[in-house]
Amino acid sequence: MLPAMWSTTDAMGPPSPPGHACWVYGSEAERRAFHEGALAFLAEGRARGERLVVVSDSRLDVGPADLAPLGDVTAMTERGELVMHDLADLSAGGGPVALERQVAVLHRSADAARAAGWSGVRLVYEASSQVVDPNWCDGHLTWEQRVGQLVLDQPLVMMCAYDERVVGPEVADALASVHPRRSGRAATFGVYPCVGGLALEGEVDACQVRLLENALATLPPDGPVTLDAAGATFFDAGATGVLARFAARRAEGGSEVRVRSASPALARLWELFGFTETRAVRFL
Repeated sequence: MLPAMWSTTDAMGPPSPPGHACWVYGSEAERRAFHEGALAFLAEGRARGERLVVVSDSRLDVGPADLAPLGDVTAMTERGELVMHDLADLSAGGGPVALERQVAVLHRSADAARAAGWSGVRLVYEASSQVVDPNWCDGHLTWEQRVGQLVLDQPLVMMCAYDERVVGPEVADALASVHPRRSGRAATFGVYPCVGGLALEGEVDACQVRLLENALATLPPDGPVTLDAAGATFFDAGATGVLARFAARRAEGGSEVRVRSASPALARLWELFGFTETRAVRFL
């Protein structure tokens, strides 16, 4: 089992498939903890009969010796149980995420695993170098949200990892906030794909407003959105304003935002600030 370091709020625990997790580390000690957690995550996948895939930056020098606790790495590789990729190969030589290319790779990986008799794919993806430039963050948020949808549709369980020393704390928090399971960082909420729409859970206060705004702004631009707010434990005035502006932008394109299972407090704030006049949002 993984150490109790991740969950939908502040601590982490192994996600049961489907699952999309984020592990942020900021020191060598935390990186070692991530390595141990990743091994446990992969071992769980092996026990479930999943193909194991490790994607990392070659500069991190992650090699077969690092995965030896899983078993005979050479034999696992030869029979297709373990696949290792250099991140630069996926993004066509480095730089920011190659969105469509990498989504296609994940689709093919899941299809190939099932065709070869594996129950699915268990993937560890260390992607710090793809957000080393803060200007690449929005594109990477969109990628993470596409992955969040993919794990609902495919036999894929994925742990993403980011070095806070490389990407910076603000980017790390933004990336963590679009995962249903995340390491204990400053992001106190999550907004991510769920069955039937998007889930919003946790606490969104004044310190989190910008993160929420970024997460919503990097969603696909078209189509209606159903936001399930059943897990939102706190939503302040600033966050309510973010939701209203998001809905207004969608309405300009002819799309409606629906909010499901809103708390009485959120509904009351919506009324107090006069947002009930907008037809861009419908509470279900």
